Amino acid sequence: LLAITLRSEQPELEQKKSALLQQEESYKVQLAALEKELLQNLATSSGNILENTSLIESLNSTKVHSQQIKDALEQSKVVQFDLNQQREIYRPLVVMATTA
Repeated sequence: LLAITLRSEQPELEQKKSALLQQEESYKVQLAALEKELLQNLATSSGNILENTSLIESLNSTKVHSQQIKDALEQSKVVQFDLNQQREIYRPLVVMATTA
């Protein structure tokens, strides 16, 4: 009922929340792909891994991308908290509507 009320009263708030959730899922998929690529690179490396420059470059690149995604997910949590705070303003209205 809260989502329905917000779609009527503050449609941009619900759109932001929906977009944010989609973005979070995209980040999580990217992070899983990076982890898979990392494991694949480690599994297929040969010889001394400390001397394998392409592997080290790949690891560094994966580390940078992974950190960027983690930072974006942390920022997303902050934004989602703010959106939820804004949504809570309408909760008393929803409670009154369900008990009336």
